[in-house]
Amino acid sequence: MLSRVIKHLEGAGLVQRAADPADGRACLVSATREGRTLVRRLRAHRRALVGERLDELSPEHVRLLMDALPALEALAGRGDRGAEDGR
Repeated sequence: MLSRVIKHLEGAGLVQRAADPADGRACLVSATREGRTLVRRLRAHRRALVGERLDELSPEHVRLLMDALPALEALAGRGDRGAEDGR
């Protein structure tokens, strides 16, 4: 399935493949200039959307969100360990 996704991205000009010199069965995939530009645009768009939503919050909701951030950071620090045990 991943190779189909890579093929689609390659066809769209967003990534390029090259043979892996260390393993002839594998290939190395990297973003093209167009791919990196798209990622930057998508990130900027997402930041703008999140910023707009945060601007709509009441001061009380902002306080609640700020209080929750340390817990969210702790969860993010777990990495994929939660996926391993079915969470």
